[in-house]
Amino acid sequence: MRYGVCFGTDDPKKVTAAKAAGFDYIECGFASFVNDSDERLGTFRRALEENGMLNEAANCFIPGELPLLGDGFDPVALRAYVEKGLARGTPLGLKKIAFGSSYARRIPAGMLYTDAARALTKAIAEVLAPACAQYGVTIVIEPLNKLECRTLNTLREGALLAAAVNRDNVKLLADLYHMEQNGETGEDVRLMKGVLAHGHISQPFSNRGMKREFPTDPAAFDYAGFVQALADAGVETCSIEAATVDFFADVAAAGKVLKSLTIR
Repeated sequence: MRYGVCFGTDDPKKVTAAKAAGFDYIECGFASFVNDSDERLGTFRRALEENGMLNEAANCFIPGELPLLGDGFDPVALRAYVEKGLARGTPLGLKKIAFGSSYARRIPAGMLYTDAARALTKAIAEVLAPACAQYGVTIVIEPLNKLECRTLNTLREGALLAAAVNRDNVKLLADLYHMEQNGETGEDVRLMKGVLAHGHISQPFSNRGMKREFPTDPAAFDYAGFVQALADAGVETCSIEAATVDFFADVAAAGKVLKSLTIR
């Protein structure tokens, strides 16, 4: 398994710390590729180059200001946003984008669920997937837990959407935090072999007032079980997506935890 860690483009020292901790790549927010100044993105790129790393993945794909459902859907504006991010992100190594985007995929009041499902499938198939395909980028659909989103809550639902979209560059992501909230297990992950292409890992609970934390304590959770399930499903990359009160301490500790896991 190749491990990455999620953080923003604001502090190049974080790239150095991630490299020192043994991580293989970086995952940042897609909005950074769209909104960052050339200077800030250039500084981030130099930090990647100096550490021999790539920003292979991105998350938070579509902002709430670009809804995919209802009267606010604007395919021209959506495509322009996505293509700008892809044009600036792929030179940094971007290959996968996590499609969580709970606000963008929110079902408007009064819209039938079946109509929302058809509209979301169409938006991905006709706008997002073709734009990403031009840049060699894969979209990985991220199911979100039922407390945070009304649509696409489970791996099975995400797999059904990927099948309905029916594009080679639309796959699935398994996020440990959301799975725990939904009561999903490693067996659910293994069932996704063939469509699952990326993972997110964290300590899926917190004693410090956060939703989830960096996996710094090997005894806190069966991390090996989750990563083994990902490997059994053919997944090769898994990123830490979590909150932290001390990034530099936590990334070092989490790197040790993940690199110590025994995976068959």
